[in-house]
Amino acid sequence: MSLEVKISDVKTSDDSRLRSFKVKLSNCEIQTPVKAITTTDFFKDTVFPKDLSNLSEHFIRFDEKNLELYYIDKKSTDKKSRAYNKHKKKIDDNVTSITLVEYKNKEPKNENKVPIPKIPDNQEIKRLINAAYSLSDITAIPSIPLVARNINFETLSSFLGYLQSCYDQIKISNKKKILGYIPMVAPAFIELIVDFYIRELGINAFYVDFDGTTLNTNKPGIDVIKRKISEEGYEENHFLHNVNISYGKAINEIGVLTARDLLAFGHGFDSLGGVHVPPKRGKNFYDWLKKHKDILGNTTRVLNKDDYGYYKYGIEEINIENIYPKDSLFAFKEIDEKPSFSTKKKLFNIGNLQQQAIESINLRRVVNEQNDETINYFETKKNVTKQDIKILSS
Repeated sequence: MSLEVKISDVKTSDDSRLRSFKVKLSNCEIQTPVKAITTTDFFKDTVFPKDLSNLSEHFIRFDEKNLELYYIDKKSTDKKSRAYNKHKKKIDDNVTSITLVEYKNKEPKNENKVPIPKIPDNQEIKRLINAAYSLSDITAIPSIPLVARNINFETLSSFLGYLQSCYDQIKISNKKKILGYIPMVAPAFIELIVDFYIRELGINAFYVDFDGTTLNTNKPGIDVIKRKISEEGYEENHFLHNVNISYGKAINEIGVLTARDLLAFGHGFDSLGGVHVPPKRGKNFYDWLKKHKDILGNTTRVLNKDDYGYYKYGIEEINIENIYPKDSLFAFKEIDEKPSFSTKKKLFNIGNLQQQAIESINLRRVVNEQNDETINYFETKKNVTKQDIKILSS
């Protein structure tokens, strides 16, 4: 079985990396650009429009303990399976579901009391691949962010060895396509990772883990991914999904933040995934943060796709009702009148998801109808800065 995903009807822009095509990751065909539907914030009665996306994303995080339980304890296995099936029931049957599995574990601390990141051993890889394969329509190589953050010339071979072991485990009885895992690390290592996937494994579909960082700070890494893919003859024939991309420091008091997650499409990403990263700093920092910042309030934001702004809800200087999308899944008053702030946040998040999906469809039209003026399209968005456009154009 060929591991390459089939891509057809490719349309590319002349002035940015925005593109559109049809791809088969599983039995269902997907049109890009596309927003992957995450159901984390869905309520039991949430009905999401079925015509906005035929791609969904599910997420599972393991550590050493719960990974072992998943594999040896039937109750634990069933719990993960039920969560996946629950996710599938919330979306249409004609949707390809990507399950991203993360392994996050540390060895005992070294002599300086610093935890040592751990690459999964063969038994753990077997267990991780069982979840990644069984609970998904396409097998995504599990991410290991704690290891990836420490990749250097000494550790790269171990990381590539991990990718090879995952591939070998998948290939034992594989009937699904494979989604390669690319951590957003230093360009030199990204180049070698992409080269390994294409030349050694024959994979042309990938997901890039931004690990909670922003688009603009990772321009060198994005460039090397696209350049290496083109160098290997896959300029058109590849699929690139992103995950854990941040649109800015939402914990701060800033009233409006630029929707740079949407700008990722202009940088050559075909699918926009969810954000699953937990806080990275120590407990003391977040204890301080809770005392000095309104985290729930600052991170409750409304996306306006017409001007690419994420607006903070509940502050006097912004009349959120005036900028609230008229075509949103929920009426503003329906959310505003909810007594629970956490309920409001979830409803806004579902509405934002809908707006992202609508905008991804708008961008298909842009690349088809004005492929030489895609930069102009992004320039019309009020909250997209001159620096954003400069980076997008380069």
